[in-house]
Amino acid sequence: MQLCWEIPGVCWPSDGPDRDGLAEGSEGLLCTVDTMIIQAIGLLDDLDKELNTYAMRVREWVLWKESFDKFLRIAYS
Repeated sequence: MQLCWEIPGVCWPSDGPDRDGLAEGSEGLLCTVDTMIIQAIGLLDDLDKELNTYAMRVREWVLWKESFDKFLRIAYS
């Protein structure tokens, strides 16, 4: 419960020293930590998707450049 007071915004606003019982007071902290973990996993999934899309675009660009260079060599020879 001490963690809630050291890090602002981690616990629900209703958490405080006036609440009775450790399990009751730490429930908000567990929910918030779970939410943060779920959001972090979602962000990693989004990052993975964006990096894969970027890698495909770079790969396509390199292949097009190689093909264009071959075409220019054939056209100017």
